[in-house]
Amino acid sequence: MTSFGGVVLALVVLLLRPPSLNAVDQQEYPSYRTESLDYSVSHRQSVCERQAALHNRSVLLRDALRGFSIRPWLPLGSFSVLNENGSIDASNPGLPVLILDEVSRRGNFSWRSSFGASNADGRNFTQLLEWTVSTYDLSAAQWTKTIERINAGASFTQGWYDASIIMVGLDERRSKLNVWSFLEPFDWQVWVLILVTFTVSGLIYLWMEWYNDESDRQDLGRKPTETVYFALLTATGDVKFQPSTNYARLFTISLCFWSLLFVSAYTANLASFLVVKNTPKINVESVGDAVALRLPLCVLESSAQESIVKSKHPDAVFVYTDPALGDRGPLLGVLSGDCALALTTVGSWGRYQRDSSANVGCGLTWIGRVFAFRPGGFATKSDSGTLCTSLIRDVVNLHLFEMEEDGFLQRAYETSLEATSDQECAATTGAGASDASSDNASRSLSLQDTGGLFIVFYAAVGITVCMAFFAKWNSKHKLRCQRREYTTTEEVDGPAPDGVIGDASRKSLRENDVLLETIDSIEQEIVRMRSLLSPSELAGEQTQEETSPALRNGNGR
Repeated sequence: MTSFGGVVLALVVLLLRPPSLNAVDQQEYPSYRTESLDYSVSHRQSVCERQAALHNRSVLLRDALRGFSIRPWLPLGSFSVLNENGSIDASNPGLPVLILDEVSRRGNFSWRSSFGASNADGRNFTQLLEWTVSTYDLSAAQWTKTIERINAGASFTQGWYDASIIMVGLDERRSKLNVWSFLEPFDWQVWVLILVTFTVSGLIYLWMEWYNDESDRQDLGRKPTETVYFALLTATGDVKFQPSTNYARLFTISLCFWSLLFVSAYTANLASFLVVKNTPKINVESVGDAVALRLPLCVLESSAQESIVKSKHPDAVFVYTDPALGDRGPLLGVLSGDCALALTTVGSWGRYQRDSSANVGCGLTWIGRVFAFRPGGFATKSDSGTLCTSLIRDVVNLHLFEMEEDGFLQRAYETSLEATSDQECAATTGAGASDASSDNASRSLSLQDTGGLFIVFYAAVGITVCMAFFAKWNSKHKLRCQRREYTTTEEVDGPAPDGVIGDASRKSLRENDVLLETIDSIEQEIVRMRSLLSPSELAGEQTQEETSPALRNGNGR
């Protein structure tokens, strides 16, 4: 008896268990595969008895579908939330499935054991919506609410998807580091000619100095590198030449004037180049601007984006993309150059912005303002009397509203994005290349534009430091070689005999004699200058010498 009572209790618990709790384990494959737009079959169910119970207040709205198994429709093809095997993907079920699971859990009804699916590609979307709500209890896709669709008999649930219409275009603000961007104002032939001109100018000035030693006040001698260096300095406004003849002065003035013109032309062209480079090719703030400029707009044919834009701008230029690509089609059309802008929705852009298959290399951005604010979500047949399908819409609406209030919809949206994202792109919220603040920022010189100047400068600094180290090492190396040569000479010749002076010693004595003669000349000049000083100046000098013992003792140099 006890065993029988336990079995009965277990059966009662199993029967009272909400179907949604084990719906995931019941079935993952669609039960119905009716061909799209086939009106000969209908899978809708009557819920009029439950509607009557609600009307009689014998049940609350949230429990009106308790224990019921609804028959929703899910899309296949490019909009599919099913995997390649045609089943619900356990790891990434998709946003519509996540929302349906939560709604059924809260409403204590099921759907996974009774859903249908069919291909949505290549269909007129309004006609497809009309067929799905006429054939199934619920059309579980991201439908955009439009007047045309409401007029066709569709009734929409609480919006859980942002179907607001926006434009997406190429992100022209993105720029890569170009080390040689500072050279772009001039062609390479011009740069070669400039370097040749500076080199030839330095050599010509050296020839003038060689031809007439009085051409320059400096002793340039045979130093071509120094004269070329002086010629290059004229580009910075620094003139190191000190001409003393008329022809040398005329040459210097000509070189400086040419350098001034070169620098002025370079500065003007560089500024113009950077401004033109950072000016957006497409500067629009609304769909109206794009239509006025006759810009081609990529869009899915018969989509809500097309119908809404066409109703306000009949002369818009549309480029229809491959239906098999789904929402990715318009984005790929922009990247391939088929059109200037893509018409899509905020929700779709939020998904594909971080999808490398649609936003390749993060090369796209949201352009301009929102054209039309629209909610998106599930849809049912507008039927409150025949099969009472409107009850299903009302129950789903109640739970969707609660899910929005407690933040579940936002969490589900973020979970869905994480599952489909494979790249990180800078977030854009609608200004794109048209926003005034970003337009001003685009005219500012960035590190990408001027980085080449810094790189080349620090590369030159590094080269000069290396050359300094090499010069230091080279001088020490020469000194060591001279010492070894002197030591070798002494070892070979031996010490000089009395009264005989070796070559090395004779050279050292000659250098000492020259040094002594120089010191004597300096002392004689000092005596002569002192004789010209007054007694007061001599007294001050004597006082200074007394305060400088090193000088008085002859240790000063």
